[in-house]
Amino acid sequence: MDTLRGAGGTGSPSLWGPGDLGSPSLWGPGELGSPSLWGPGELGSPSLWGPGELGSPSLWGSGELGPPSLWGPWELGPPSMWGPGDLGSPSLWGSGELGSPSLWGPGELGSPSLWGPGELGSPSLWGPGELGSPSLWGPGELGSPSLWGPGELGIEPGPHAGQASVLPLEPRPQPHVMHHH
Repeated sequence: MDTLRGAGGTGSPSLWGPGDLGSPSLWGPGELGSPSLWGPGELGSPSLWGPGELGSPSLWGSGELGPPSLWGPWELGPPSMWGPGDLGSPSLWGSGELGSPSLWGPGELGSPSLWGPGELGSPSLWGPGELGSPSLWGPGELGSPSLWGPGELGIEPGPHAGQASVLPLEPRPQPHVMHHH
């Protein structure tokens, strides 16, 4: 599934084109990947998102990733929050993988049963300590600096737990990516 493959995995500079998740031109101050946005190991915290940030209509399509009604406390991926056309729909990822209601167990992200070979979180895509590895998840943690290698998801490990900085991503030729506007 080439959509999710790139040098360094999902979020690497070579995977995303302009306007895609993780592209330097996509996010302004306080949005995803900015140092000011992350608390200790947090992604999806209600206090982190303001209007027009992750999941705004201009990125995903109305009612998709990021509406306030979709987030519970510290939650990302409950099966009840995704509808057709939301994160992981065929138009974004391929055959209904990431975010499909049938793929999530209770509160799970990166469970071995939900991903096929080479897809997000599978052993063949991520190295030790990266997204989807069993050793990477603490209670409610996604995006903690210890889990990312340089160049992945645009985040570089910071000096303390919970702190991350945005890498200066260099423009590169883009592989095939399914764009969703």
